[in-house]
Amino acid sequence: MRQTTLFTFFAAVLMAIALFYLKYEVNSLQDELAELNGAIARDKEAVHVLRAEWSYLNETGRLRELAGRYLDLEPTKPEQIATPADIAERLPVPSAFTPDGNIAADAHRARADANQADINRGGKQ
Repeated sequence: MRQTTLFTFFAAVLMAIALFYLKYEVNSLQDELAELNGAIARDKEAVHVLRAEWSYLNETGRLRELAGRYLDLEPTKPEQIATPADIAERLPVPSAFTPDGNIAADAHRARADANQADINRGGKQ
């Protein structure tokens, strides 16, 4: 009976130590959880503020006023709209497909000069 009493006493002491350790571990985790919940709440508030600011900054009336004040924009002219064929004409010819790279460079330079002349005259861009 004496061995059983000793075993029970040591088991009770061991359980008390384990319970003490577990209590402080749970308290530590609860503190961490409260800190994380606070951080989440602060982040949600920051997101809310940022969305409100984004909504204000992207308001069409405000953007229209800023564009009118700071950008020199004009309505698009029909001559400025290109078709796929116009784009194909303006693409440079790769020198790998021509026997002489200088010819391709000269053709590209001539085409670029013609395009610049069109732009200067107010034609297609």
